[in-house]
Amino acid sequence: MPQKYKEMKRGFDQWKTEVVNLEPDFFIPLRDQLGSPENLPDDIVLEFNSRSFEGKIHKGKTDGLVSDPVNVNGICKVLVKAGATPPILYSIMDVDTNKYSKMRFEMKISKGMEIGAGRAVLRHTNWKGGDLPFKPVADGQWHEYVIDCTESDAWSRWSSLGRIGIALPVPIKGEVEISFKTIKLY
Repeated sequence: MPQKYKEMKRGFDQWKTEVVNLEPDFFIPLRDQLGSPENLPDDIVLEFNSRSFEGKIHKGKTDGLVSDPVNVNGICKVLVKAGATPPILYSIMDVDTNKYSKMRFEMKISKGMEIGAGRAVLRHTNWKGGDLPFKPVADGQWHEYVIDCTESDAWSRWSSLGRIGIALPVPIKGEVEISFKTIKLY
């Protein structure tokens, strides 16, 4: 038994040296990646400069009515059909609520569509917290939206497990394309 223990310990120590104790010699642009540089911007909620969507999307039980997010030239696009549960684009991040109080983003929605409300989603721990509704404009043009996050009770109780993002509006009928530019805090 002691010999088996020594072999297991030696194997674990070798694995730890080869895998865990590595010093990264590259930049990992993820806020939650251990070992990432601490000089990453802390005001970016979601940005869409990479080829793949790096945030999270919650579609509820209406997966077939909401497309996966697609990034093109710094813009994120999502197709939403009538009857969908409002999909939520979000990230899990620790926010310095003393430093930031507002969320700013630009959004464009297909022209001529009747849509429901949008919501800024603020969850201080996992899914606990409150939303802040806003009225999106569906005219095919870019519009800037500024949300005062301090109006949500979640803002004063924020934790590192907090979720922040946007619940997308859903069309009354048909399908709508919703486009986003970077979602930032200030």
